[in-house]
Amino acid sequence: MNLFSLNARIYFGIGCWHKLPELLKDHAFARIGVLIDKNIAGVPIVNDIIDSIDNSGLSVVFRYPVDTGFEPTYDYLDTVADDIRNHSIDVVVGIGGGSTLDVCKGVGILQRNPGKAISYRGMDKVASPGIASILLPTTAGTGSEVTATASFVDQNTKTKLGINGRFVAPLFGMLCPELVCSCPRSISVSSALDAMVHAVEAATAKPATEFSKALGCEAFKILYTNLPDSLNEADDLKLRESMLAGSCLAGMAMVNCGGGPASGISYPLGTQYNVPHGLAGGIFLPYVFTYNASSGYDGYADLLTNGADVGDTKSRLERSEAFAERFQQFYQRIDAPERLSDAGFTGIDCELLTDLTMRDRQYNLSVNPIHFGAKEVADILEKVV
Repeated sequence: MNLFSLNARIYFGIGCWHKLPELLKDHAFARIGVLIDKNIAGVPIVNDIIDSIDNSGLSVVFRYPVDTGFEPTYDYLDTVADDIRNHSIDVVVGIGGGSTLDVCKGVGILQRNPGKAISYRGMDKVASPGIASILLPTTAGTGSEVTATASFVDQNTKTKLGINGRFVAPLFGMLCPELVCSCPRSISVSSALDAMVHAVEAATAKPATEFSKALGCEAFKILYTNLPDSLNEADDLKLRESMLAGSCLAGMAMVNCGGGPASGISYPLGTQYNVPHGLAGGIFLPYVFTYNASSGYDGYADLLTNGADVGDTKSRLERSEAFAERFQQFYQRIDAPERLSDAGFTGIDCELLTDLTMRDRQYNLSVNPIHFGAKEVADILEKVV
């Protein structure tokens, strides 16, 4: 028996942010805290959203600039939660990328659950509902608005493991394409690659269900077909809207299936060398495609046959192999880094990363449709450094 669940309601489309004050009133939220990624705090649309709350008669008690650095840590989450605890807020609104949204979820939990954030690391450790969180992503990538997880780094062990399960999901998300238009090209690319990893692995992993396959395939098709144009036409709201839809669908698929090798290897790469999670997973993805297809996996035939134009007359395996080749060409179209050195990351210790992956990310390797062990991890790392 399989369980498929969705964790949040989504308001979606151009101008949907105008509905936020009404929704806050409908839920009887009077005292609102807003967490804003410090990098977008001065963007006009962000000010417009906050002003719309103030002008509706509600009280924005504080605006907190979130500065997570590379990725949020449990210690940083404790600091933010402590700063906010005395404000007696009813709801926390998060505006920013995946790291800011994770902090928003964590802050909500810690307002009504005692102790340090790290004590809730793992699955279903949160005993009581926190205050509600409402998430407005400014990147099309993580799908945080539909996941019951918030990821943080333990600085002492240099490992990344989230607060997961009940009471973690947001009350609802708002996918506003206007918020994504200011996203720099490099972040747009890495965010989209993060969503692509979610989509592909949810559609092809061993635990994949008909639901995760359907959502993953559709998400990947949307992202694959819209990303190049969205990068070249950054102010096109319909293209940005499509990217947000693809990211959200990928998040729905991923949270119900889990990640594979590209996700798994990217975790120690991030904690050890500060490589952004989306960029790391995205760099691995073409190599995982090629490895699986060349090893006889034909499941990519279902992923994007029409979008990748690999032809319906070929066998499933031939279409799967052709798709892996086309995806390499896609990387060149979007000017994505194909090696870590291309993105400025050097001095990578492949042996260390192989050992850490085998120690901490066995699940991610085990769900790959083709056997993926230490040799394969080492081989793929050697290819990407």
